[in-house]
Amino acid sequence: MRHALPALFLLLVGGVSAGIQPAATDKSAVRWPEVAVPQPMPVPVLPVNTLPADQLYYVASDEDLVVLDSPEGKVKIVHKAGPLSIAGKFVDGSGRFEFRDFKEKNVFVVMPVEKGSVEILVVSKKDFSVQRKRLEVMGGNPSPPDPPVPPPDVLTQFQKDLQVAYDKETDKANLVAGLTKFYEKSLASVDGTDTWVGLFTSMTRHAQDLGTGGKYPKVQATIGAELSKTFPTGQISPTLALTAAEKVKVKATFKTVMEALSKLK
Repeated sequence: MRHALPALFLLLVGGVSAGIQPAATDKSAVRWPEVAVPQPMPVPVLPVNTLPADQLYYVASDEDLVVLDSPEGKVKIVHKAGPLSIAGKFVDGSGRFEFRDFKEKNVFVVMPVEKGSVEILVVSKKDFSVQRKRLEVMGGNPSPPDPPVPPPDVLTQFQKDLQVAYDKETDKANLVAGLTKFYEKSLASVDGTDTWVGLFTSMTRHAQDLGTGGKYPKVQATIGAELSKTFPTGQISPTLALTAAEKVKVKATFKTVMEALSKLK
């Protein structure tokens, strides 16, 4: 019996070293101070029946729909394929500008145009069922009228001929810019010139400075035919005066050439 207690002690110590752990404390037996928190009342969900002038209404669905307004003209409906993000003020938002993410496949944005009552009709393409929503549009921003369509650009015969000549040129690099600059300089030389020879001399100098002389033969031949309607042909006396009336015609011709150059495509 003397050795019974030491043996029991060794058995207990050996049991601990062999991995036997004391039992864990049951947490459920520990109590802490607690206060009951009252559950909030459920937030009521109310339909939106008004559309302010600066806000957006929407119809979003993964189904394929047709969305119509009746009568027409109170709102504008725009279909967008989702998912997408739309920026604006929304009728179910905070009243501030925000970005709203839509995960649905189809999003119809309803924008106010004119004050009044409108019914939004949502038609399912699957079973042709119809859902209706009446809205009171509080105001709107009418779309500006479409800009007037400009009349087609009617080309003169000279402009048509110049386009044909341009299309046949093998070297079009700097053609329009170079020749336009040449006729701008020639136009500026008219008033300071008293004779036709003096004008031709100035034009020759401008062509040399710009490197345009004979560079675009087809275009320049077509322009030459137009200039011949105003410029004298054949032998020209060095003293042949360039009168004030002729200067007006020459400048008008140069402007006609520059306008035709600007229309080349």
